[in-house]
Amino acid sequence: MVINSQGSINVEIEAGKKPAWLSMLEARQGGQNVNINEI
Repeated sequence: MVINSQGSINVEIEAGKKPAWLSMLEARQGGQNVNINEI
């Protein structure tokens, strides 16, 4: 996982297998500055 200075998060996961921690992270940040790259 890479967190840059702007606070956005880039995560590579398998399509359809978003982990629970990522869902909680998105909820905590209000869905802003969260970039999901599904492979």
